[in-house]
Amino acid sequence: MMNSSPEVLWGVGIIILAVVLVYGVMRAGRLRRSERERIDQRTIELQRAEQQAERSTASPDFGLKPNVPYAILIPILVAAFAVGWMIWSMHGTSMGTQQSSIRQGRTTGQAMPRQTKQPVAAPTVPTNGAESDSWRGQHTPVNK
Repeated sequence: MMNSSPEVLWGVGIIILAVVLVYGVMRAGRLRRSERERIDQRTIELQRAEQQAERSTASPDFGLKPNVPYAILIPILVAAFAVGWMIWSMHGTSMGTQQSSIRQGRTTGQAMPRQTKQPVAAPTVPTNGAESDSWRGQHTPVNK
């Protein structure tokens, strides 16, 4: 009786696979002259058909040239546009004239007006009276 351990089965499977692959490689390498001519002719016909299909359904040319590095040019143009836009948006503002107006004693008119009344001073030390216990709603003692 033959030993049918898994290692033996794997070995037989590998040998069968190797034989099949060698046969396929040997068979594929030998084409008859008529087969090779037929395959070459069919390949040429398919290439011509693909070229005609590409010409008839060619995507529109947007004027992009293949030698220009658009991946670098487009971000540079966007950044330049953003800087120009920032400069243009600051054109009507003070842009640095604020320092000169402070030296001359002028204000920009943006400051809050000064308070004329003095604020009420809070007691520094809380008293023990009912008025200092704000947690009680009514001014009543804690224990009645």
